[in-house]
Amino acid sequence: MESLRINYIMYWTGRDGGIRVLFNFMNELVKSGYEISLTTMYYYDWFPLSRDIKIISKRTRFNQYLLSGKLRLFKNNELLHRVRYLKKLYDMVPRADINVATFSPTAYVASWKSMDGSIPFYHMQHFETIMFSNPLMKKFVSDTYSLPIYKIANSKWLQKKLTLLTGNEYPIVNPATEHEIFYPRNGHQRDGRDINIIALGKGGWKNAVGIFYAVNLVRSKFPEKKIILHFFGQSPPQGIQFDNRETIFHKNLSDDQLAELYSNSDIQVTFSTAESFPLPPLEAMACGSAVITTPYGTEDYAVDGLNALIVEPNNVEMLADKIRLLIENEGLRKKLTENGFKTASKFNYPEQTKILEAQFKLALNQDQNSEFKRMVL
Repeated sequence: MESLRINYIMYWTGRDGGIRVLFNFMNELVKSGYEISLTTMYYYDWFPLSRDIKIISKRTRFNQYLLSGKLRLFKNNELLHRVRYLKKLYDMVPRADINVATFSPTAYVASWKSMDGSIPFYHMQHFETIMFSNPLMKKFVSDTYSLPIYKIANSKWLQKKLTLLTGNEYPIVNPATEHEIFYPRNGHQRDGRDINIIALGKGGWKNAVGIFYAVNLVRSKFPEKKIILHFFGQSPPQGIQFDNRETIFHKNLSDDQLAELYSNSDIQVTFSTAESFPLPPLEAMACGSAVITTPYGTEDYAVDGLNALIVEPNNVEMLADKIRLLIENEGLRKKLTENGFKTASKFNYPEQTKILEAQFKLALNQDQNSEFKRMVL
């Protein structure tokens, strides 16, 4: 197994939580002696990826920009442009023992490449039909869950969604926390007069606007307190009034800056309508912040009343009530913080990578590749 060649097929490699998870797994696999390669149209160099990982890339953003432009201009032909893009990726993929699909369209590339003897493997990180509005694209994505590929899910939520869709139950390999980055900073000192709340600043199903509305409701109940809402991300979400005093957007934070912001926050909020093992709640737990989250995708680590408070998605009043409860009940906040820290410590990449390695071995033993050949020949 030490010389096993594992190639990751990645649609893109920009700054993203799911990409971060995959990069961490790849680094750990290299430490275990595997020959790891990464095939992508353009490699965004933002993460400390091991130098022992072979990167196969066009080394230009042109193809990425060209695809994005075509998808915006020719929405009716979205599927056609994506398939052409996948064909280019297919031509770049090297010979490998296992080809790992990392995003639904790349599952087709892994399947196509299995005709050369490689094992197709699908590391599923979300129920990705929700990411597309085009009905044809939704079908294109949904069909990947029925391809004869060895599949793993990253959360109980995703496993359940896929079981309902396909009737099959898939093994789970959870992500983890980078404990060398996310730990309590600056002695975990906070100003008791102010309440600092932190959240990922994204719209859509992340629902940053809902968090903003809930915090404003809480502010009206505590006029004597300064409640500061910190959003972080790549660009400010629409529908939120940022004043850089009580509602602040932190753009493109470094890992250390984000860890410090978590550490200096009293409460971390995730208010998504659909998630599959979101990283911010677990990172906040590792840094000593109390967590409020919706249940979707956090079932693997969040337990209501023990290490987090669970709220219904889109229920702004309920979220406001839970924030208010943690402001008033310092004992509960301390309990969630202490138990959350213990929970986060259980999720580390060396241990999770051992689980992933076991799944690679099972994929080899089940010989999914032969089944695929019988279907296409």
